Amino acid sequence: MQQGNNCCQEKKECCEKAKATFEQIDANKDGFVSFQELITFMEQSECKGKDCCKEQAKATFDKFDADHNGLLDFKEFCEMMKEIHHQKEQQCCQEKKECCQKK
Repeated sequence: MQQGNNCCQEKKECCEKAKATFEQIDANKDGFVSFQELITFMEQSECKGKDCCKEQAKATFDKFDADHNGLLDFKEFCEMMKEIHHQKEQQCCQEKKECCQKK
């Protein structure tokens, strides 16, 4: 039973982090994230000083904008973040494999 409680706690913490991130990106506090808000957030945080690909970000944004209104609601945002997290995990695993093969 303890395992189930840990899982529920992890999901709750993950949801709280996602909500906090969503609210941070939603600069005008309308309950949605626009592409411009997302780009502004990216430029101020993880992509600062990096060559981020806006075209790739736009394609990802559009993929998860299910109702095609140009805005991500919280559910759409969470789906997008899951996909990005999954892609990063795959990239990390591939890099580890390559590193181990070199040794």
